[in-house]
Amino acid sequence: MFINRFTSPNYNQRENSKIDMLVLHYTAMAGSCEDVCKWLCNETSHVSSHYVVDRDGTIFSLIDDNHRAWHAGVSFWDGSSDINSRSIGIEIHNLGEGDCFPEKQISSLCRLIKNLMDKHGISRHNVLGHSDVAPERKKDPGNSFPWIDLHEQGIGIWSNKKITNN
Repeated sequence: MFINRFTSPNYNQRENSKIDMLVLHYTAMAGSCEDVCKWLCNETSHVSSHYVVDRDGTIFSLIDDNHRAWHAGVSFWDGSSDINSRSIGIEIHNLGEGDCFPEKQISSLCRLIKNLMDKHGISRHNVLGHSDVAPERKKDPGNSFPWIDLHEQGIGIWSNKKITNN
């Protein structure tokens, strides 16, 4: 299921935390997915993720799940400010706002997420976007991300409720 061609040095040990979250990101980088992987595996970047999902559906594994990747930065969720210690980071090769997420990519992403949810006992409610855990700094995976498609497969949460300002 995974290509292990790249190994990132940008990780450390988890701080006595159970893995109970997945955090989804978009790469916001032009170029190939291999270029993205090389950047995430460059020790001068000081960033990483556990997985990268290419537009064609290929999944790259960069860091073992048992290690703490450096993907969430300053973030907070459910009383915790060390999101990296309790989460697995997944980068989705995508430029960001306005860029589409191909069907093959989303299909592979869903398979990966379901595998990780089963492996680590992660609740569908803890499949989050970077924007959820760092809302003042980040907006990925963005407004173009098909959360409803994931929700229909039992991943994440979705609400059709319209919010109006009174």
